[in-house]
Amino acid sequence: MPLERGKELSLNFIRVLAVFLSLGFFATFLPFMCYPLAVIVLGVTSIMLVIHLAPFPSLLNRLGDYSYGIYLVHLPLVYCLYLLVRETSPGFIPMVALMIVVVLPLAVLNGKLEYWMYRHKIRPLVDRWLSPDRPSSSTRTMESQ
Repeated sequence: MPLERGKELSLNFIRVLAVFLSLGFFATFLPFMCYPLAVIVLGVTSIMLVIHLAPFPSLLNRLGDYSYGIYLVHLPLVYCLYLLVRETSPGFIPMVALMIVVVLPLAVLNGKLEYWMYRHKIRPLVDRWLSPDRPSSSTRTMESQ
C-alpha cells in the first residue's frame, strides 16, 4: 500500500534527521572531526527542523506585524530600565538578561497593541477618509451655502 504524500515526506524527513543525528553521535568518538562535524550536524538538523515546523512561519509573520511597535518602544524601555538599575550595577551579563526578560515581553506587548490599533482603529478610519464615494470638502462647502 503506497504512502500518502504527507506521510512520505514525514518519513523521508525522519530518515534524513536520523542520519544526521547518528553522524553527530559518531562525531563524539572521532576527536579530530568532532568540531567540524558537530557544526555541520547541528546546522543541518536545525535548518531541517525549522523548515519542517508548521507554526514557525506564523510566529515569524506575527512578529513581523508587531515589529514596528517593538521598534518604537524598545530603546526607551532599555534606557528606563538602565536608569532604574544603574545604581546597583549588576554587571554586563545580568544586565543583558534583565533587558531580555523585562524589555522584550513589554516591547512585544506594545507591538501587539500597536498592530491591533492599526488594524481596528487607524486603518478603517483612513479607508473611510480615502474612499471614493466620500464627498470632498469643496463639495460640502458648496452644498452648505
